[in-house]
Amino acid sequence: MTTLTVCPDAMVWVCMVKSPSETECSNVPVPPPDARESAELHVNYRAMLARLPDNVILIDVASGCLVDANHGAYELFGMSEQMLLTRAFVELCPPCQPDGQASAQLLATQIERALAGQAVLFEAHFLPADGREMRCEVRRLPLPPPHAHLVHARFVDVTRRVLDEELRRGQNRLLDMIARGAPLKDILDSLMLLIERQCDGVLCSVMLLDDDSVTVHPASGPSLPADYLAALDGAMIGPSAGSCGTAIYRGETVIVTDVMSAPLWDDYRALIAPHGLRACWSTPIRLDRDRILGSFTMYYRDVRAPGQDELRLIGVATHLAAIAIERTRREAELSRHRDHLQELEVLTHLVDNCLVHAFADDARGTIVIGASAGPEASVVVSVADNGAGIAPPLLPRVYDPFVTTRLGSGGSGLGLGLHVVHNIVSGVLGGTIELDSELDKGSTFRLRLPVIAPAMSRQDSD
Repeated sequence: MTTLTVCPDAMVWVCMVKSPSETECSNVPVPPPDARESAELHVNYRAMLARLPDNVILIDVASGCLVDANHGAYELFGMSEQMLLTRAFVELCPPCQPDGQASAQLLATQIERALAGQAVLFEAHFLPADGREMRCEVRRLPLPPPHAHLVHARFVDVTRRVLDEELRRGQNRLLDMIARGAPLKDILDSLMLLIERQCDGVLCSVMLLDDDSVTVHPASGPSLPADYLAALDGAMIGPSAGSCGTAIYRGETVIVTDVMSAPLWDDYRALIAPHGLRACWSTPIRLDRDRILGSFTMYYRDVRAPGQDELRLIGVATHLAAIAIERTRREAELSRHRDHLQELEVLTHLVDNCLVHAFADDARGTIVIGASAGPEASVVVSVADNGAGIAPPLLPRVYDPFVTTRLGSGGSGLGLGLHVVHNIVSGVLGGTIELDSELDKGSTFRLRLPVIAPAMSRQDSD
């Protein structure tokens, strides 16, 4: 009787049976000259194969066809015995691997190495029956003589392990972007693309709740149609406002498996239908229990409900998005404070200028600071005195550095105070400054400042 010698620690096996006369795939190995020995070999092998907990297949090297497999392999590829054993080995792979190498060339190279007596370990992408790409670790080990032409192969699905590692690295990159103060749109776009790489066919977006707490605008959706996102700008939240607007309104996750039949989408169905989107799941992005910043949404082009992996990713996405949005809002608040400090610095310089230049050392006078609403979302701030005024020849030069009427009178006497004021007002705060002055009657500086400084506006747009 012929028996098979099996190495216990061999993790990937493939059995190769040379059969030069075989030209088409069959699920029955070609019998060798000794039919009885072949039958015993086949029976022993199949009995061993059935008991293995691993995902194992048997390949006829000459034809490249699968000739045997165990239950684990059928489950791994999602195929019945008849389906799996009528395929060529290369048909289980996409035409090319992610690195661009042809799958047929990769498999041929690994088979040659196994036939040369090498223990082979490699990773490749395979295609189970559902069409999704599956990344497998494949181990091959040739059997010792007299069966040196036989090799078993075992497959381990490492797709989830690889995706989990990519997710971990992606989260670290995003946290680094947040810490470095990257623009919010860049952070959210990177987050959406990270989640999309984790799930086949998903398209992700983030909508932010506006300050009015009623409308929303798209903050990210790198893979969604641009015209669809544009149409959502300014959409209102409510009890029947699609998945996103309803999720923010309710403060809870809204799962719509088919937007074509869900009542929540009655007002938005005509908007989404041209883009072929069917499933839409949306979850509020929360700052805390009572405050909602926006929503994270996952779209699919087929009717479906989320699985456990997708629910886990929703938690990851909403958590990271909340961190990024809150960081941006805090930076905006700090920026507003910085603007206020600069405005205070401007007023300080103007008052110092009055004290130094408008009044003689023993003179008395009045300084009046006023503010009023200006045109086009601006504020007009005035600083007026009833002092000495400025001589007409000096008026065009008052903002030049080192121009002064009172040398040696401290910081303002150096002629830098109005120069600093002009730079802050025009270069930082985005405003203008005007001066009216008359000798022996006083001077008035009028500042026209935008309600929101340009630096703040740029950060909000990010």
